Amino acid sequence: MAPKAGNQEYGTRPDPAFTNEDGRRLGFRYDAEILYIEPWGEHALRVRATCLAKLQDRDWALTEKPTESPDPLINIQSSSASITNGRIKAHISRRGKIVISNIETGKILLEEYARHRLDVLDPKCSSLRIQPREWKPRLGSPDYHLTMRFESQDPEERIYGMGQYQQPFLNLKGADLELAQRNSQATVPFALSSLGYGFLWNNPGVGRAVFGSLTTTFEAYSTDTLDYWVVAGETPSEIVRSYTQVTGRVPMMPEYGLGFWQCKLRYQTQDELLGVAREYKKRNLPIDLIVADYFHWPNQGDWKFDPTFWPDPDAMVKELKDMGIELMVSVWPTVEKTSENYDECLRRGFLIRQDRGVRMSMEAHHGPIHFDATNPEARKFVWDTVKKNYYDKGIKVFWLDEAEPEYSVYDFDIYRYHLGPNLSVGNFFPSEFARGFYEGLKESGESQIVNLLRCAWAGSQKYGALVWSGDIASSWGSLRNQLAAGLNMGIAGFSWFTTDIGGFHGGDPDDPEFRELFVRWFQWGTFCPVMRLHGDREPKQPRLGTTGGSHCLSGGPNEVWSYGEDVYAICEKYLRLRESMREYTRELHRAAHENGDPLMRPLFYDFPNEDKCWRVGDQYMYGPKYLVAPVLQAKQQTREVYFPGEGVRWKDAEGLEYEGGQTATVKTPLDTMPVTRTMSDETNRVAESDSTNTQGQGQSRSRGRIADSVQARAQEVLKEDYDHASTLLGDAAKSRAYLYPLKGILYFATHRSLWKPLLSRIGPYALLSVSVVTGMFVFTYVPQFAVLVLFNGPLAVFTTVLLVLNESSTIINMISRTYLLQDAILDTFDGTLVARGSDNIVREGRQLQPGSDPMQKLGKVLKSPFERFSPKALIRYIMYLPLNFIPVVGTVLFVLIQARGRGQIVHGRYFQLKQWSESQRREWLKKHTGPYTAFGLVATALELIPFASMFFTFTNSVGAALWAADIESKGTSMTDSTAPTLRETAKKAE
Repeated sequence: MAPKAGNQEYGTRPDPAFTNEDGRRLGFRYDAEILYIEPWGEHALRVRATCLAKLQDRDWALTEKPTESPDPLINIQSSSASITNGRIKAHISRRGKIVISNIETGKILLEEYARHRLDVLDPKCSSLRIQPREWKPRLGSPDYHLTMRFESQDPEERIYGMGQYQQPFLNLKGADLELAQRNSQATVPFALSSLGYGFLWNNPGVGRAVFGSLTTTFEAYSTDTLDYWVVAGETPSEIVRSYTQVTGRVPMMPEYGLGFWQCKLRYQTQDELLGVAREYKKRNLPIDLIVADYFHWPNQGDWKFDPTFWPDPDAMVKELKDMGIELMVSVWPTVEKTSENYDECLRRGFLIRQDRGVRMSMEAHHGPIHFDATNPEARKFVWDTVKKNYYDKGIKVFWLDEAEPEYSVYDFDIYRYHLGPNLSVGNFFPSEFARGFYEGLKESGESQIVNLLRCAWAGSQKYGALVWSGDIASSWGSLRNQLAAGLNMGIAGFSWFTTDIGGFHGGDPDDPEFRELFVRWFQWGTFCPVMRLHGDREPKQPRLGTTGGSHCLSGGPNEVWSYGEDVYAICEKYLRLRESMREYTRELHRAAHENGDPLMRPLFYDFPNEDKCWRVGDQYMYGPKYLVAPVLQAKQQTREVYFPGEGVRWKDAEGLEYEGGQTATVKTPLDTMPVTRTMSDETNRVAESDSTNTQGQGQSRSRGRIADSVQARAQEVLKEDYDHASTLLGDAAKSRAYLYPLKGILYFATHRSLWKPLLSRIGPYALLSVSVVTGMFVFTYVPQFAVLVLFNGPLAVFTTVLLVLNESSTIINMISRTYLLQDAILDTFDGTLVARGSDNIVREGRQLQPGSDPMQKLGKVLKSPFERFSPKALIRYIMYLPLNFIPVVGTVLFVLIQARGRGQIVHGRYFQLKQWSESQRREWLKKHTGPYTAFGLVATALELIPFASMFFTFTNSVGAALWAADIESKGTSMTDSTAPTLRETAKKAE
């Protein structure tokens, strides 16, 4: 509705152009234009305007409604108004010029470019008469040609994102980008600025974006609404996470997405495809998925296998699954006139229409027309057909090719969709194409959904869209372009990205020059979110027939053994490297699913405060630990690598170390792509086999183990401990978490059913405790007293007892938790959660039986979370032993440090039930160090009591479970996990 005049008074009456809309948004009207600014997520604003009588309410990319935030601060004056949401503020003048700023830094983020002689209060008043929002009516249409202009705030500003374009530049400042979908071009109009903001042009129409040195311009050639979203962020990761929070995030990648995908244009028969799969297994090469490419169908639009060449798809799928290989099938959106579905699609209005010219989307066999993915009934019809002919046979991953859609003639103004003219809504097509299959798979019971698409628009990622960069050339320049495309797609919200390894067009596996390109591309593909081999290789293979899809040519061999023995050896090494990274890659995919983080990202994503990282465009981070420097030129035997992070040390497979903040020249023989890791990494030992030559693998493994030395771990532990030393005691004192060990004692004493695990272990544990404590006092008390008396004097009598008890407790815990009590403590923790009514969370980790007794309800454990005694804990213990030389205070500090370590493991089971990634656990524990230290301090003190430590070990487990149950019942952020349940994972594994 049109804004109403405001009634606030500030000495003078407010200009009627400004309105406060129920305290939730700021309204403005000037002449024909209606404009609203409203909060849309934390530190973010959405700006919408129209020259129609009423603003049209459309979500487009902004489908994920932000959670309710405090009302914005709206201030209306006589000649201006403003709205503030967190750190972002929009100021609008009486003539409608908008300036958006970050109130925490005081910096202007975006300022509309307006030059009008009547804006006398604007220091940029000019007689040029240029409006920031220019609405030009289109003759014969209710729409406008809209131009939106912003001032350039800094000539050194750097712009990233915007999707994928076939050009080599990561920084898009100075770029002139077509906002239109084409084969190998995906427009995703989200830009991240080095000035600290993210900007989404929330308009799916065809247009243009220009990031000039003087102005930034966005155009929509045919639209009725201006719609953009802006967020102010402190770091690039915060900006991307905010953006994906309102547009959606990828699902959790299924297990078969973590490994290697084999494909070529095209396997012509069922036997040929199965033969390739069998050969991979015969050679014991890792493979997760194989693809049946296009024209495996009788006609475009039949969406089924041609029985002449694919006689038994059910048997094929079964054999592949028995080998542990998923089958992906190509699905084109085209329907040719000979298709069995053409008449129904035409009759029901499911095909894209043309306003003029011959109705034929592509100049191809029988003149096919694309089905209209923006029509919900058409999407359902296609999915129902696909479900019957593919999904019901066991195929659950689809290659949604031609997703732009691709036209033989890109005259965008002649096509018309269900949602409107292509010129107005056409960029939305790939998102709706992905949506149709996502919703169909979801309704069929799938949760981890991934489909391969050749195009996308903002928000498509939430529909499981894995975007590949299209039909690209097999050339060195093309390889360089894909690196820029993949990194910018990640910034634009697409954590999933892949390419045709080796390029698509051409390339002969017998050509030595192409083999070199193939190897370099294969090495880079190992460190892409999905590792996928595809291409149309030379020489072409003969046709097998003249009917159905057999009229289409097939490319030459494209398996890893097709390129000669030398190349095969390199490929095998990198295939096994990819497989060795499976656990790490899974964690990266989980972070993408839960936070929106891209797997491959520019250096500035992890090192935002380092100017050099904003300028490096030919390297990237694969997650937070691995620095990847692809080889992008022919016959390149060395390359320069910049190692980011002041104070960060990096190590390669040869054992060479590099100091952060430095550039070094590294060797790049053909079997080597430079990959280094931070020396503090403990999650994945990629350096054992990544940047190494084949002949030196044994030595590199040895050096990789050296990289895991006590020194590296000690550095991490020291940094970890002293980073929080200043605030640890204060936070621990304020927290009431120290009560939970005491609550555990009371709860355990009053719930007899929880006694069963303790009673079953009491005999062996008592014997162990007596033996350890007695032995420690007999053999270590006197020597340690002799040392401590030199430092502590008479107090050594007390401090030595405390030290021996602490040592005894550590040894007892190490032995008992590893060999004696692990299952019993697990049962106690789970049983307490069940007793507190948290059955749902326990079901994530074990089966539950009917009954009223919480312990009797506990069934089979699906996965045990409790870690055995870790080397890291032992190193920390040894490192801090010398503290005991400091009289009294040192021993207390020593116990306090051990208590913090004890506190951080009490919720290992709870974190595992919540399906939290390692990064989530670290972030949570870092945020709540004080409470966990308080818990650990009391728990440690109780477990130091001789011969009663076993009892307190169990009551502490009860207390930890009570704490977890309270967190669940209060619905804190700790419960916001959307990962699949363990039951589903176990079921699929079986």
